[in-house]
Amino acid sequence: MPAARVAAALEALDADELSALASTLAPPLSIRVDVKCAREPVYLAFRYRKLGRRTPQSSWVVDGRVKGIGSVEEYVCAAAKAVADCDGVKFAASGREDWDVRMLGNGRPAYAELQNCRRWSTTDVVGDFAREVAKASNGVVEAIQVEVADKAKADAVNASAETKVKTYACVVWFSADRSDEDAARVSASAPLAVQQRTPVRVMHSRSLATREKRVLRLKLELVNPRFGVLELDTSAGMYIKECGYPCTRPDAPHLCVHASSSTATSGGRSRRSRRWRAATRTSSSSTCSTCTTTSPPRLVLVR
Repeated sequence: MPAARVAAALEALDADELSALASTLAPPLSIRVDVKCAREPVYLAFRYRKLGRRTPQSSWVVDGRVKGIGSVEEYVCAAAKAVADCDGVKFAASGREDWDVRMLGNGRPAYAELQNCRRWSTTDVVGDFAREVAKASNGVVEAIQVEVADKAKADAVNASAETKVKTYACVVWFSADRSDEDAARVSASAPLAVQQRTPVRVMHSRSLATREKRVLRLKLELVNPRFGVLELDTSAGMYIKECGYPCTRPDAPHLCVHASSSTATSGGRSRRSRRWRAATRTSSSSTCSTCTTTSPPRLVLVR
């Protein structure tokens, strides 16, 4: 109906008719609007170095008790909240090292996602964040190469955990004399695929499963008939200790098979993270079902 005709009809009504018409209309509704303003997440990309041997990457609780002293995640989140006054922080890194292993060299790539920052200065946050990480950890954890990043940079860090190649070097001990031909056979065995079950030592953080990993390069150089230096390049996520010797469950193939003798990792390091010295001592013999020889000597790490 045209608006002009409606207006004309209303004007023709007397006061009583207008009052009756108004009483039939619904009362006005009360509307309440709540508005919450939040900032989009801000990302900080960095590398962390861990200088202590008692700090896990994330909190580790065993039987209701916290193991280790603090965590990298705890220190990073505390530092981010201090510099940006944010509601929450999500921390992620490209892989993880054992809780009792240092992370040295260029550090491990990581990022922090800061949610709803209320204080932010691009010029100050980089330096302030690095200082706050060192302060929160009492110098145990360092944040280096800090930069303001975006979601794409964070996704790249996550993706690199599954695609990167890791290089390790370790000293190996053989229970019988080995020759240069044995060393050459080990070096020539790569590349190869390894079906690894989750070791007992990491079951607190990873589910029990069998995962395929790849050894891309092996190089064994004998120092003498009983000791050698093994270098290996592996795919991400491979358990290097179990590649050297079978531990509680032999994961085939391991070095025992390729060297035709039981072996033990007597010391080693990741070129990025591991630094240790070690000594071995003989333990009671048990049968290794993979190489049908006595199991490796007990490994004793000298920190």
